[in-house]
Amino acid sequence: MTPEKPPVPEARREEAGSSPEASAAAALRFRPAVEKDIPLIRSLAERIWKTCFPAFLSQEQIDYMLGWMYAPEVLRREMGEGILWEIVEIGDRPAGYISCTVESPDRMKLNKLYLLPELHGRGIGLRMIDHVRASARSRGIRQIYLQVNRANRPALRAYQRAGFRIVRTAVTDIGGGFVMDDHFMALDV
Repeated sequence: MTPEKPPVPEARREEAGSSPEASAAAALRFRPAVEKDIPLIRSLAERIWKTCFPAFLSQEQIDYMLGWMYAPEVLRREMGEGILWEIVEIGDRPAGYISCTVESPDRMKLNKLYLLPELHGRGIGLRMIDHVRASARSRGIRQIYLQVNRANRPALRAYQRAGFRIVRTAVTDIGGGFVMDDHFMALDV
């Protein structure tokens, strides 16, 4: 993890003419998630998915995937297996989360990178990606990859702006009569 800059005091922000969005991004903090954070992760996932995903997934698929990927026992197992989970905070307020798996000495999968919808468009997602990149670099990892739904245009644009490129596309049966129709994207660190 890279140390974050301390938040700029309110008076200095006003003097510098900084916007509330810039000050929110400046106060961004990452902390390792632990088992007691499982209810928080689940709550954030519900809010984010149920707001952002109905544009390209049915409510039935959203409910299925939330149950499949965010069940307490799944999160507990992943944390126990060494999958990296982090809570993203602005000040002391939870704003999102990140999950990564180091798959080999030179490759990391970015499993999840989610931010509350009301915080989109403020540069925070890019800071989250930069944090993942710095974490990978500190481990000697040379490539980060991820999967993103092909219809999730805002996420695709954000990842492309951050330097990710589409390397392949796949449709994967995830059970329950649902599929994931994803682009696989990669970023050289």
